Amino acid sequence: MRRASALTFCLILILLLGGCGGPRISGNETYVTVTPADDEAEALPDAQKRCGTYGRIAHFKRMEGKSAVFDCDPR
Repeated sequence: MRRASALTFCLILILLLGGCGGPRISGNETYVTVTPADDEAEALPDAQKRCGTYGRIAHFKRMEGKSAVFDCDPR
């Protein structure tokens, strides 16, 4: 019984900590989406970094719920 409780505790801890890895960044050389983000300013550094890998600059486009969407424009 004690072993099952310890295993259950470990599984719950893994699930809870799984969301602590920072923002999820997706996109390509034309756009970037940063999730979660409360506003443009919070997501901008991550968007700039991703667009920068393509030699481009991030420009805020819109919020979609808790996601910030940026265009990656040529310099």
